[in-house]
Amino acid sequence: MIHGGVVLEEPGGEPAPVDGARLLLRTAAEACLPALRLQIEASDLLPQQALGALSFCCEVLNRLLVNLEDPTAYAKFSKLKVAALRKRLPRRPDLTEAVLVATGFKEAGEYLEWGPQSVEVLAKAVAVLALVSRLQETAQTSEGLRCLVQRLNSDITVSEVLSLNYGCKLLETVRESASLGSKSGYTNPLGAGTTNTAGGIEGALITRQWLANRIPGFAAALEEYPSLSSSGAREKALVRSVSRALNNFRSQANLPRFNMPQKLVEVAQLAAVAQLLSLRRPDLLEATELPKKVPVCEPDMEPELDSAEKEGKDIFHATNPPREDSGIVGRQVAKILLESVPAFQLGLTAEFLSETLRLAEAPAFFTMSLKEKPFEVSLQSLTERICADWQRSTMMLASIGIGCAVDIDNDDKAVVFAVLA
Repeated sequence: MIHGGVVLEEPGGEPAPVDGARLLLRTAAEACLPALRLQIEASDLLPQQALGALSFCCEVLNRLLVNLEDPTAYAKFSKLKVAALRKRLPRRPDLTEAVLVATGFKEAGEYLEWGPQSVEVLAKAVAVLALVSRLQETAQTSEGLRCLVQRLNSDITVSEVLSLNYGCKLLETVRESASLGSKSGYTNPLGAGTTNTAGGIEGALITRQWLANRIPGFAAALEEYPSLSSSGAREKALVRSVSRALNNFRSQANLPRFNMPQKLVEVAQLAAVAQLLSLRRPDLLEATELPKKVPVCEPDMEPELDSAEKEGKDIFHATNPPREDSGIVGRQVAKILLESVPAFQLGLTAEFLSETLRLAEAPAFFTMSLKEKPFEVSLQSLTERICADWQRSTMMLASIGIGCAVDIDNDDKAVVFAVLA
């Protein structure tokens, strides 16, 4: 994997600067802009044809980025036969070849070959994906096709890069793991089922095999408790409520609404699941190579539990149950998962927030039907509590992914987890 120094800061510390990553992306975009402009401005191509050619480029790049960890698949998809490209795009294939060369491909006989693997080459691929995604969004507007060139500039925002889906899911499903055997292949972008329609492909950034090798305890727990990894109506209701409340707070503070990239949402959901599973499996991170040392607690955490708690007092019936919001396991899992997202391999930073909720704090949320009034009251109460703790930590960041996992059958607890960038 290409690593440009994934720096993942915890809330409460000084935010890590992202100027380095922005400068890297701007430099990469400036190198790719001439080829992109030639493609869009070609007089013998309709705008739709030019965008179709760029979508093909995104397919090629997405297949590369998805298979960086698979040597066999990478060896296959890092090469593109020129004859196949010209057959796929018979009108002005030279322009498409120029775009691919700008993203890091080099002529190698009858092939175009990507590489060498480096942060600079990766930045070119990510920059082109972000610019093409911007063009596709512009094309959906009433006057978009007439002003595509004006939207091409090197000022790529962090939100644009974080919003990239790379045409696929984050984690491979169990069925895909059993049937596909690899992350190769691609589909029509219009049928990819993701918000980033430029270059939809089959597969996932993280395979089940990679997860088993990297975080064996978590991978095994997902297999043992598959029901906990799915997000149901109860979990989705809390995520929607918290997201709405945080955005309302930002509006009152004259801040723009949160960007909610799908990849951050997927990482947050898996981190919430990991934190919840660690209550059943305390050994969840055993045999896992951790990315960095994590402090035992955050600077703003509440004092250590009293002696009654340590002696095994029934915390579920405590009048004021102690908070379990350190989220150590979820944070470590989130850090490892983010290593597989290309944007974070460029040096973008992330921060984490988590909250563990008990049955005694909001019994109606865990036990009542979603249509019952007590559930709505409990949901609102939990939302206000979470947002009261999170508002200050979220003000300086523009993108967030929120996940929620609930275990009613065993632990009667819920974990809400946020990834911010």
